[in-house]
This record gives sequence, C-alpha cells and structure tokens, in this order.
Amino acid sequence: MKHHKLKYLILFMLWCALPLASYAQTLSMASDGIADFLKEEQRMEVRRHPQASRGDSVELKTMHITLSEAGTLEAALGDDIERVDSLFVSGPVNADDIKTMWKSTFYGYVSYLNLQDADIEGKKIPEWAFFDSSEQLNGSLYLIGLKEIVLPDNLEEIDDCAFYEAKLLEEISMPSSLKRIGQYAFWYCEKLKTDPLILPNGIKTIEAMSFNHCISLNEVILPEFVERIEGGAFQGSGYTGVSSIHFPETLQSIGLAAFSSTRLKTLAIPGNCEFPDYWHFARCYQLTEVFIADGVKIIPNNFLYECSAITQLRIPGSVTTIGKEAFSGLRSLENLYLEEGLYEIGDKAFSSCHLKQIVLPSTLSSMGNNSFSGNSKLERIYCKATIPPVQSTAFGDSRKDVPLYVPAGSADAYRNATGWSMFTNIIETDSFPTSGAIDITVDARPADGAKYDMTGRRIENPAKGQIYIQNGKKYIQQD
Repeated sequence: MKHHKLKYLILFMLWCALPLASYAQTLSMASDGIADFLKEEQRMEVRRHPQASRGDSVELKTMHITLSEAGTLEAALGDDIERVDSLFVSGPVNADDIKTMWKSTFYGYVSYLNLQDADIEGKKIPEWAFFDSSEQLNGSLYLIGLKEIVLPDNLEEIDDCAFYEAKLLEEISMPSSLKRIGQYAFWYCEKLKTDPLILPNGIKTIEAMSFNHCISLNEVILPEFVERIEGGAFQGSGYTGVSSIHFPETLQSIGLAAFSSTRLKTLAIPGNCEFPDYWHFARCYQLTEVFIADGVKIIPNNFLYECSAITQLRIPGSVTTIGKEAFSGLRSLENLYLEEGLYEIGDKAFSSCHLKQIVLPSTLSSMGNNSFSGNSKLERIYCKATIPPVQSTAFGDSRKDVPLYVPAGSADAYRNATGWSMFTNIIETDSFPTSGAIDITVDARPADGAKYDMTGRRIENPAKGQIYIQNGKKYIQQD
C-alpha cells in the first residue's frame, strides 16, 4: 500500500515542473485523497510546535545513553526528554526508540542526534521515522528541531519518507554500509547543506523524490556504480538546489524532472544513459555548458527547456531523434551544429532561442512544427540534405530573406518543397561547415598533465567517450 500511495505522491508533486496542460493530466491521476492532502500541506503555516518554543527558560544539556535492551530509550531519558539538545544513543534500538527520538526533537529541544554506535533493528531507519502527520499537520505544518544527525556505522537503509519535511536538518552522515535511500527520504529538507553530499557506493538507484527540494545542497557525489536516478530525485526550485554533479559511466537512466530547476553549471551526459519521460534538466538557469557523449540515441521532450544561459551544446552523431521543446528557450546559444545521423527534430525543439547559424545534417528527414520558430537573430541556415526534409512550419516566423545554403543541384527541390519555399534566398554550395560551435579537442593521446571532469574533479582513470579538461582544453577520451 505504501508504494501505491508514493507512486501517486510522485505524480502529483511533479506538477510544479510541468506546464498547465500536463499538470491537469497529472492531477487527474491522483487518488486516495493524496492530492488534496498535499495541496493542503503546501498552504499551511510552517513553524515549530508551541511546546518546543517556550524560549530560553529550560536549561539544556547533552546526554549519552547506552541501551542494553531495545525499546527502553524513553524510560532512560525520563523527565530529561524535554531538557536535552544533544543526544548520543548507543546499543540496540527499535522503532519505539526512534519514536522517542522524534518526540525529543518535536516536543523537546534535541537538534543534534548521534547514532554512530547504535544498532538499529533491521539496520534501517524506518519509513516516516521523523515525521508524524497526525501531530505535525494540525492547522499548521509543525517542524521537528533536528539540525544534525550522525547515522550508525552499520546502517543499510533509510526507508521511504524517513526525514520527510525535516526542514531544519542541515547535516547528515552517510555510512559506507548504506545500500538504499527510499522515496521522499529527504523531501523538502530545505536546509540540508552537507557539502559535498557523498552517497555510498552500495546504492545503485537514487529513488524518486529522495532529495527533492533540498535547495541548499551544493555538490553531490554519486555512487561509483549508480545505475538509475528516478523522477524528481534532485529537483530544485528556481536558482536553488544542486550545483555540481558527476555522472559515472554506469548510469543507465535519468527520470522525470530529476534535476529540473537546480543550480547546475556544467553537464556531461554518459553515452549509456537513457531518458524516460521528460523535463530532466529543464529550467536550470545557471547551466552554461552541456556535453552529451556518443551513444545517446534520443533526446527527450523538454530535456533542457528554458536553460537560458547555455552557450555550448554538443549533440553527438548517435542521436537520431530530438524531442519536442527539447532545447526551447536556449537564449544564449548562437550556433547550432547537428551531426550526421540525426533523422527527426520535434515540434518547437529549438524555438525561442537566439540562434544566428544553424547547420542541419544530410540525414535529416523530418522537422516538426515551429522547431526553429522565434529565432529572430537568425543570419544563415545550412541544410546538407539533397532531399528537403519534410516540414511545413519548422521556421515559423523567420525572415524569408535569411540565406539558406543547400547542396549543389538541389535548389529547385527546396524552392518547390512545402515549408522551404518560403525562403527567397536559396544558395547552392559544395562547402558546408565541418565542425560545431563548441571548441572540443578530440585527441586519442592527450599530452601529459592532470585530467579533470566537467565539475573540476581530478580523474585518474578517464573513461572512453567522456569529456575531460586537460591543460585548459576540453577533449573527448578516445581510448
């Protein structure tokens, strides 16, 4: 039942990254009253519980408690449960003890919790461990006071919603033994700022919404062998959220809006990665450079929608399809070179950019409606295809006198083709641009010197097909 409900939580809460039409569709899919619950929660006043806001009248202290039997923490704390601000717990711990910890940080003053030497039942922080809707949702959204937690050295799992709405949580340790972080585990932990946040190598999947709206995060270091990053995992808000991340070669999938509205500045996508759904990196307003490695075949809808600061974009020849509005709103991008191998460009794929030059490959066969509309600064178009790609309104409101360069002997075909016939300045040529606007050095044997990935981390064993920086220059590793 819990996974059924979480599925609909994910569907509903991702509406904030979607246009209104998609929002209506997503909202209609919610059930069991979950949508109404979440909408109500978002309207609530957020504050500490009155009992935990009595001022400085309580003399606070640090307590070290070693339990010999699980379930006895409340008795061990006694009347001190509301007089402690730093709590160290060791020994066997069960769900009842976790509930006592929640009480101590909700009704009391515990802001620092150290469980390094605790042995938690099942080696797991249970679901909803530090959130109780029956107590915390009562006209207002009442917060726990937890600011820092040290997890046990042998912990293997943080279950779904474990630190849900822990808005004051700033620091957390992630033990190397950890194998799973559940859905919504750190949902809306807005002050979580562990920098860098290092996720242990035992984790293979970053689950849906797990760090959603953790808007104070900076650098995140993913597990070395991570395979999947699911929907909304690191979704931010506006100019907030993750600013630096490196994707390992093992990454196979990035889900719906996983990094939308974050502070990412550079992005290097590995060639094995696929993109179910859409909006993966939409509205990352500080993103300036994007490099997609050979191997990626499909660029999905709204992939980099409104990433308005992008000046460098590399799309490899392995890409056959570019989805709808995939690169719409890239207003800082001036030059676009599309590699041989591309067959289809979707509706509005490059609309509302500020492109000056477009180079289309000979393999291109179709272009969607308004795929290049709204490019008011367009100075020239090159299309290498001898047979005009099928399109009717691909260039929308573009000026009719923009020079259109086509292969020798094909001008008449373009003049008579739907959509292309709008251009009045069609020029035949045998000379087309041979490289893109991005200055990348391809070097099978780069000169000696330190190698760095796109986030600035030094790399000892560079992977084939990935983009690195050496001696101040970008290059693609060839062997």
